[in-house]
This record gives sequence, structure tokens and C-alpha cells, in this order.
Amino acid sequence: MTENEAIEELKYDCNELGKAIPCDTSWGKSFENAYAMAINALEEVQKYRKIEKDLKERYHANVDIPLLMHHFIETVFEGEKHEGFCLLTNEDAKVWEEYKAIGTPEECRTAVEK
Repeated sequence: MTENEAIEELKYDCNELGKAIPCDTSWGKSFENAYAMAINALEEVQKYRKIEKDLKERYHANVDIPLLMHHFIETVFEGEKHEGFCLLTNEDAKVWEEYKAIGTPEECRTAVEK
């Protein structure tokens, strides 16, 4: 069963259950809330799977997204604060490394003056 099929089944079951158990009873509210939470959870899973798929397609990498996000959160939010922190593509990283190889503006001026 796919997630979409499960969502549809839950919606159908909830609708059928609502006919048997009125929603204005505590049992009815409990079942209604449980089904709504299950449907929302499946929809959230679908969103995150789409994000993971898009990242893998865009960056041609088979990365472990939860591990990547854990590292990102530890580094950026819990560790040393990095102003202007950003992720670079491979091409941008190469250009950045070339730029850093030039050195500081003072080092560059000194080299040009020689």
C-alpha cells in the first residue's frame, strides 16, 4: 500500500466510522483526532521525501538527509555561530577555494607590488 492509498483509506474509514460513532461523543472525537493525526503524519512524510528526492536529484548525491541536517543543526545552531553561513555547490566551492588561495587583500597587494 502506498502512502496515498493509506491516506485515502484513512479518510474513507474515518468517514465510515463517523457514521457509526457520532463525532460529538468522546469516542467519536478521539477517533476523529487519531485519524486526522495519522493523515497529517503521512502527508508530512510525503513532503520530506519530496525534499530529499529533490536534493538528491539537484546535487546528484546519495546523501543521508537526516544525518546531513543533524550535522547542519549542530554546526550552525548549537555550535559556533557563523554569520552569513551558506551551502555552496561544487562549482561555487571551487571558485571559493581559488579566491581563498589569493590570500588577504594585504597579501594580494604585497604580491602585486613585488
